[in-house]
Amino acid sequence: MILFHADDYGINTAQAKRILACHSHGCLNSVSLLVTSPEAADCVQLLPEDLRCRLHLNFREGPSLSDPAGIPMLVDDRGYFRLSFGAMLLRSLFRKKRLKAQLRKEIRLQILRMQELMGPDVPLRIDSHGHYHMIPAVWDALFETCEELQVKIREIRIPAEPFGPILRDPRLLIKAPVSGIIKNLVMHLLYTRNRIAGSQPKDFDFKKNVPVFFGMIFTTRMTRLPVRRLLPSFQKLAVSRGRDLELMFHPGGLSANEPLWDERFREFHASPYRYREARTLCSMSSTPARHTKEDSQEVKDHGK
Repeated sequence: MILFHADDYGINTAQAKRILACHSHGCLNSVSLLVTSPEAADCVQLLPEDLRCRLHLNFREGPSLSDPAGIPMLVDDRGYFRLSFGAMLLRSLFRKKRLKAQLRKEIRLQILRMQELMGPDVPLRIDSHGHYHMIPAVWDALFETCEELQVKIREIRIPAEPFGPILRDPRLLIKAPVSGIIKNLVMHLLYTRNRIAGSQPKDFDFKKNVPVFFGMIFTTRMTRLPVRRLLPSFQKLAVSRGRDLELMFHPGGLSANEPLWDERFREFHASPYRYREARTLCSMSSTPARHTKEDSQEVKDHGK
C-alpha cells in the first residue's frame, strides 16, 4: 500500500478543509492529527471514513495537555512547549530519567485524547511533530506509556529515508537540500539506537509496523519533480522489502490573517511550499511523464 500522507492536520478547521481537498481532488489517503489543537474535535468531525488517521505526537508548539506544573522541562511559564529538537535530544542524553517521567505524562494524555476523538477501537498509528519521537527519551517514554495503558502501536513512522533511490538520480541529488541530507543521517543514527536499545517490546515487528519512508530529504519540498522522479524507485524498494510505502507531505498552509495557536511557528505553517505540495497531491493521477516549465523551476528552487 502507498500512503500519501499529510502531517499537521487539525491546526484549525479552515486548514483541515484545505488538506481534505487533497483527498477529494487528489491522492491523499492518510493524515496525522494534532490532538493538542483547540479545534481537534471539530477537525475530526470532518474526516472521511476512508481516510487513515495517525496520532501526531506534539512536544514542539502550542500548549500541552498536561498541567504545566508537572512538566516544567517541556513547557514555559505559559504552558507552551519550549524545547527544540536539538534541546530535547541533549536533555535525552544528560537528564533522561527526569525527562522521560515528564514525557510519559504528556504522551499518556495525548494517546487518551486520540482514543477519545477517534474511538478506543481505532488502531493506534503514531508519528510526531518534527519527528521528536525518534529522540531516545521520547521513544522509550512512548513505548513505556503504551505498555502502561495496555495499547499496541499498529504503525509507527521511522523517518530514516533510504538513500538508494536518490543516489541513483545524480541530477536530483545535486539539487537536494543539504539540510535534508543531514537530517536524514541523524534519523538513521537515532533509528539504529532505538532499534538496538529502545524500549519497544521484543516482538515488535519493524517490518510489519514501519512503512518505507519517502519525504525526509525533500521535507516541505515534495513537489512534482522529486516525487515523480523518485516514486518508482521507492515503490520497487518497498515491494522488495514486503512493506508499505509512506510519502510525507505538508499541505494545508495558513493565510496571513488566520488565527494560530503559537505565533512562533506562523512562517512554518504559512510556507508557500505547503500550497505547492498540495498541488502535487492533487495532480498525481493526471501529471504527465514529460518535464514541464514548472518542473524546471522546481529544480532551481531545490538548489536554493
